[in-house]
Formats: sequence, structure tokens, C-alpha cells
Amino acid sequence: MLRHRHILQEPAVAADPEHRRLTIDRVIWLRSADRPFWLELSIFKEAEKDAVIALLHPAECFDDQDYRQYRRFLDREDPSFTLRAPGRADIPARLTQGFYTSGSERLIALCIGKADYAGMQPGVGYSLVPKNEKPNAMWAVGTAVKVRKE
Repeated sequence: MLRHRHILQEPAVAADPEHRRLTIDRVIWLRSADRPFWLELSIFKEAEKDAVIALLHPAECFDDQDYRQYRRFLDREDPSFTLRAPGRADIPARLTQGFYTSGSERLIALCIGKADYAGMQPGVGYSLVPKNEKPNAMWAVGTAVKVRKE
């Protein structure tokens, strides 16, 4: 007589398809030589009339999702940031809600008003501090990330 054993398996836990937190691990100035070749400067023509653009690189990426994973996050997050350095005035900054992807590369645009940028001290490493007033979409910033005026 054969006996069948029933093996109970735990149901698979689906990965959360929404970013709840994005970590900025790198900052690139739009006009620097480090800007990826695929990112067209013409896209920023209007924004650059009043601001200097920094490009934020988020560490997290769902490989099985397209670029819209960042749109969903940006629709929920708080776009306000501060550049902060000891002994210096705070510099306000704000995301443009623009994000740019090419293959596995991804960047999010941050605007710093031209007058505020002029007030940044060259060579000083400013910490990028998110305001983070929306708990379902929080920013984190890598400990080594500093913003330096070119």
C-alpha cells in the first residue's frame, strides 16, 4: 500500500513592486564631463534659465520593471532637499520631477537656483539632506555622497 505525503509549502511572498525608499549614491553636475553621453542637454534648456542642475543616481532598481518604477516613486515623494555644510548657509534644492533612464542607467534631476548656487563655497562638501515629509516614499543618501561646487 502506497501512502502519499502531502508537503505543505509556504506561499511565495511577492516582492513589493513599489520603491518605498531610494538611496542616492552619486551626484553628477549636468554640465560636467561625467554626464552620461546619452543624456541630451537640450532637455534642460528651460530649467537651466533659472537653475543649475545636479543629477542624482538612485542605487535601487527593480530589474524586472521599466523606467516607470521611478515615476511612481516621484509621484509620491517629497521633492525638497537642502545642501548643508558646517559653517555655511543652507542651500535649498528641489527635484524637477524629471528622471532619465537608458538601459540600466538612471538619473533624477535636482535644481539649485542660480543665486543659491552662487552662494555655495567652492571645494566645500555639502551634504544632501532630503526633507522627507512623505513616509511612503523616503529618500536616503549614501554617507560618502557630497555635493561640491565646480
